[in-house]
Amino acid sequence: LDWRQLEFGTFWQNDWKIWPRFSFYGGVRYQAQTNLKDYNNIDPRIGFALGLTKTSSIRGGAGIFHQTFGINNVEQLLRGDGTSQLQIIVTSPFYDTAWINDPSLISVPAGLAQAPTTIKVRASDLAAPYNTSTSLSLEKAWPHGFGTTFSWDTTRGMHLLRSRNLNAPFPGTPLSDDLLFRLSSRDQATRAAALDEVNRLRPMYPYVANVNQLESTGKSRSNSFNLGFRESLPKLWGLQVFGSYGLSDNKSDTDNAFSTPVNNYNLADEWARSNFARHRFNTGVNFRFTRVEGKGLFGQLWNYSMGNTFMMINANASSARPYNITTGTDLNGDTTTNDRPAGVARNSGIGPSNYNVNLNFNKQFTLKHS
Repeated sequence: LDWRQLEFGTFWQNDWKIWPRFSFYGGVRYQAQTNLKDYNNIDPRIGFALGLTKTSSIRGGAGIFHQTFGINNVEQLLRGDGTSQLQIIVTSPFYDTAWINDPSLISVPAGLAQAPTTIKVRASDLAAPYNTSTSLSLEKAWPHGFGTTFSWDTTRGMHLLRSRNLNAPFPGTPLSDDLLFRLSSRDQATRAAALDEVNRLRPMYPYVANVNQLESTGKSRSNSFNLGFRESLPKLWGLQVFGSYGLSDNKSDTDNAFSTPVNNYNLADEWARSNFARHRFNTGVNFRFTRVEGKGLFGQLWNYSMGNTFMMINANASSARPYNITTGTDLNGDTTTNDRPAGVARNSGIGPSNYNVNLNFNKQFTLKHS
């Protein structure tokens, strides 16, 4: 394979100080690239800062942020074009146990290696994904070096990348129990007849390959609230204490560029909670052990071992992330084993919570000139 990509971007921004306590900025960014015929990627952005009092201020902003079409996506499309790289799916494989003693008995059905079963194509109207984001924050400085911050952020994703099988068996719902039973039969003729019955449901029959089209039809939505604090005591070993708590609600209908939905004819069922933690907490302490004056034994030992030593302690926790519950089998004949049990929505499983504590020591040594 031989592929390359050229990306171009330019940005303009200006700040205006309207009043002593009020400033405003505005800007615009434009970007374009090869490998994607989408050239109207103009991103306006605005923001402001308003000083309410000497110790408090409010800030806000809004803007559009386009994403680049990654070179990895280009590579995947080139590899999956049906000629550069073949992907073969063998449904319900059965082998005679005689091959254990005589491996030469293993054979591939005639023509299987010549006919790709999955190809990847791009939609004619493929566009660059983008987010529209808004933010609003309130900052307050309190006595004795204490400060607090409250912020609210919203993000709406549009034209997100996802794939859809254009040649999936219609209507994409689970096959009948009788047909699924015959598809798993050990009788080759019964299995072949059942497979042909499934393939006849494909819109492009007698062409039976999966045609996974990369589209920019996905979307997402996010609301996030964050509350943070910080405490700075420079006279006490340069002590700094900080912490934050975040609450977010994230929903989307795609996981990544080449993920396919369960039902390729009903994309609305994919709209569900995204794979993000709803609650997040982070706190930490930074301080420095200073050198002591004096030439006593204790002072020398302290300065040598702990003087100019930085210590950082950080702890964070997050609530459980959701995950997909799947049957592990292909129930609708599209050869993809991402089918979910009846009545189970996407990302409805709840995983474990996460806790993490980090401790870091940093010692500075002074090298004297001889």
